[in-house]
This record gives sequence, structure tokens and C-alpha cells, in this order.
Amino acid sequence: MPLVSVVIPNWNGVAFLPECLDALRAQSFRDFEVLLIDNGSMDGSTALVREQYPEVKVIGLEVNRGFAAAVNEGIRQSAGSVIALLNNDTAAEPGWLARAADCLERHAGAGSVACRVVYMGKEVTIDSAGDEAVAWGAVFNRGHLQPCGAPFDTETQVFGVCGSAALIRRSVFDDIGLFDENMFAYYEDLDINLRALLRGWECIYCPDAVVRHRYSGSTHGTGLKLGTEEVYLHMTGVWLKNMPAAVMLRHIFSATAFHALIVLFTLVARIRGKNRMPRVPFFKYLGAMLGQRKAVQKSRKISIAEFEKRFLKMSFLRFAARELF
Repeated sequence: MPLVSVVIPNWNGVAFLPECLDALRAQSFRDFEVLLIDNGSMDGSTALVREQYPEVKVIGLEVNRGFAAAVNEGIRQSAGSVIALLNNDTAAEPGWLARAADCLERHAGAGSVACRVVYMGKEVTIDSAGDEAVAWGAVFNRGHLQPCGAPFDTETQVFGVCGSAALIRRSVFDDIGLFDENMFAYYEDLDINLRALLRGWECIYCPDAVVRHRYSGSTHGTGLKLGTEEVYLHMTGVWLKNMPAAVMLRHIFSATAFHALIVLFTLVARIRGKNRMPRVPFFKYLGAMLGQRKAVQKSRKISIAEFEKRFLKMSFLRFAARELF
């Protein structure tokens, strides 16, 4: 069986796939398989891959079921002991898999490896050096829009992975379950990171595992989508599902302000009706996330003190000044 299974969700990504798959052909590490999970594309994606990349296992879904469902199907049909998540709008450097797999092997207690993701065409700028989060609910791409170099050239423990390019042990999914399909796209990696953290898994950032990324290319997005997309509500559901009660209470004022703002922007997006993503069924989604809360909290293995060490110390006011103004 291959050590690594590279799982690539795809939706109408025919323009991106040759560069993505050519980069995988050029990897110095060779013990891997590639699975492309196609979300009902209508642009000839699957035909191109079957004709030009016969080594890739194509799994076709009849309709677009979203990121989480596609990745889950790829994980179920993969053979590797390590799952490598990779967006279709990326191009991995030749040493990507070798460096990331070596990092995971060197850190026996780590469940995942976050890669250095840089902007395609502007490779001196960081897109993501792993994820970081605050305990009252917000999450960020670590190093986003900052220049490469210190501190992003140092291997270190981080909060979690960014789903655009990451390695995760299969044993993590065996332990915590697969991606939550209540989220069509965006913030399902935050949910995985929190569930893994609650179970005591560590995440290591590997600066030498480099992937170039077209930011939001696979969803035709741009940058900040506040007031135009409903996906930010996913953060609220993930927080309600995963955050221990003691941590919720300690950050109740910042959490109330943040999630009230999320609900406001969700309503604005609903009124404007310009979502590129499917609508988030407000009450059904939040109810489904709350319905999982008891089981998730019961499964926690680490102490509250250890859990809180993994979060950024940032007030809501500082966040608002940094992100919104």
C-alpha cells in the first residue's frame, strides 16, 4: 500500500489540473497515490485526467457535494496511512511530499503537518503557514500576506492545518471521524483541528514543504467575503460544537460580540443573495452542530489548561481593528 494518499477535491477545475498534477509527477518522494474526487464538473475535468493522467484514480460524484463530502469520499477509497489534502488550484514544489512526510515521521506525537503555502506568481508572500485561532471563535491563516522569512522559516508546533495543503495521519481520522459534511465548504478544517486538539493530537508546521496556491481559485472567490457569503456562519457552528464550556464562559464577551457580528453578516448576505456557495440552512446547521457537542466534549483527552495554550491571545477589539478596518 502507498504510504501517502493525495486527495484532491475538484469542481470545474480543468484550467488548474494540469499544473497541479504535473507538479505531483515531479515529486522526489514516490510512495504515493493520487485520488481526484470530482464534484459533478461540467468542464471536461474528468476526461482530461483520465486521458492525460492515467495514474490518477478518478472518483466521480454526480453532483457538487462540497469540499467535506468530496474529501471524505477520497479518504474512504484511499489506501495510504497518511492523507495529503491538496487543492486543485495548487502546484507543489518537487520536495513537498518528501519534506512533509519526513516531518510527520520525526514527530511521533503529531497527527498532522501544516505546509508553507505561498501565493502563485508571488512566491515571496505567505498564504498560509498553518492555521491559528482565538478561543472565542475566529480563525486565521497564519502569516497570511506576510513575507517569507522569519518566523515562517522555522519548524514549530501550530494550532492546526489549512486544508489547501496538509498531511494528516489516517489514525487521526480513525480517532475523531471524518470531515463534518454539515459544512459545504470553508472552515471544515477548523473543525478537524479542534476535534484533533481535544483528543491531544499535535500539529507541526514544516516550512520546507512548499506549495504554490491561487488564492480562492477553485471557488472563483476573492478575499474577504463578509456580507456576500454565508460561510462565516460555519465558524459559529464549529465553536458551539467544539469549545469546552469553561473556555466559552472565560471568553463570553468577545464570543458574544464576534458571533453576533457573524449572524449579522449572514443576514446581510442572505438579503443580498449573491452567494457563490450554497446557502447555509441557519437553524438546521446550528442544530446539527449543537447535536454533536455532547459526544465531542465527552471525548476530550487533554486538560482545559493545555487546550487553551494552543490559542492566540487576542481581544475582539484588536481583531476588529485588524480584520475589519
